[in-house]
Amino acid sequence: MTPELSYLFGGGVIMFAIIIIQVAYLPLSKGLAWGLSARDEAVDGNVLDGRIARTLNNHIESMVLFATAVLVAHAAGISTEMTALGAMLYFWARLIYVPIYLLGLPYLRTISFLTGAIGTVLIYWEIAAAINA
Repeated sequence: MTPELSYLFGGGVIMFAIIIIQVAYLPLSKGLAWGLSARDEAVDGNVLDGRIARTLNNHIESMVLFATAVLVAHAAGISTEMTALGAMLYFWARLIYVPIYLLGLPYLRTISFLTGAIGTVLIYWEIAAAINA
């Protein structure tokens, strides 16, 4: 398995962890009856409810771009030091992004987000270079 695919797997694990956090926390914050219901009625949330939801949505959005890059690179047989670095940057940035966002640390959140985005761009860059070669 390439490093890029390993980090893609790790990104999926991060997403699963965020979902587990959400599944565990929401019934605690909104009540067990709501947590076990069909959740048809909206219940006002607190700050952490919103942060968890936004963290998950942001991770899903970034994973679409990252997974696309990794899978295209893999299908094309592209695995370079640059793609491995990009995947590593993405994974570690996303791993620290979760607690940073949940704690509400704005500047660190932005730096972490940008680091992950740069990692993804590095992979796209290598794909584009291979296409133009």
